[in-house]
Amino acid sequence: RHRARGDWSAAMEGSCALVAYVTDGSYVLGNLGDCRALLVKRKPDGTGLTHEQLTKAHNASDPAERQRIQLEHPNEKEPVSFLHEAGTWYVRGTLQVTRALGDLFLKRMEFYNALPGTVRPVVGPETFSPPYVSHTPDVVRRDIDSDDMYLVLASDGLWDELSNQEVTEILRRLTTPSAFTTIKRFVSGGGADSSPVQVEQQKFAGPNHIVARASLRNGLTYDGSVERNAGQRLLWGALLQNPVSRRYGVQYLTQIPPGRQRRGAHDDISVVVVLLNKDAEVGADSAGPQRG
Repeated sequence: RHRARGDWSAAMEGSCALVAYVTDGSYVLGNLGDCRALLVKRKPDGTGLTHEQLTKAHNASDPAERQRIQLEHPNEKEPVSFLHEAGTWYVRGTLQVTRALGDLFLKRMEFYNALPGTVRPVVGPETFSPPYVSHTPDVVRRDIDSDDMYLVLASDGLWDELSNQEVTEILRRLTTPSAFTTIKRFVSGGGADSSPVQVEQQKFAGPNHIVARASLRNGLTYDGSVERNAGQRLLWGALLQNPVSRRYGVQYLTQIPPGRQRRGAHDDISVVVVLLNKDAEVGADSAGPQRG
């Protein structure tokens, strides 16, 4: 349909995908791109939580993915190349992910050839023989163990800011009632500080994380529901950890208009937290996307 009307912009659009099908006793994951699924579970000795990464990122930085593409294109010298100015690997110098939905210009020659010269990506002088980007997902099936607590599904925007351990720590503290004493006081308006932005210096993950709450007139929507919503909690953890927030404040970051300017500050952040065990007494829910 896009091709018939001459709209070739769709040939350059693409998306990663991470899907979970959860039943009473098991779940199946399908991953395509650089999203990540993280299982958070109780330690065997019951002293806290630990984690297990269930997916791997399909991007050009992974040696196995680079080798796969090179084997599929034996007559090409560098189907994947390292761009020194960017400091990372790219498929034909244009795309970091190696598996995705869309990105048809790297999958079928007709889509690449039909792009106007003004927008056609430069993919190098040597032989061009798509497909380079795969649409084949990795599929994982797991039984739910009695120690399994949360299944975290998130786009790379979250993992750019938070490590697996930091995500685990945020979820651990969600089950600790004392962690919210001061937060509730701020949310209810009972704090002594009446300034527009009230900041509680209680760390909840890592040396630089803080819990911040601003009045609604300043454009923030951090409220009491966040402490009951694991997805929102992780979202705010990522925003607070962002270098722009750490320098200028999270209020400044959230007021940057979506689009190119916001994308320069952080990548899109989408989060879903699935509750796997009724003992995990926290609102497992989705948050985002926070558009870059």
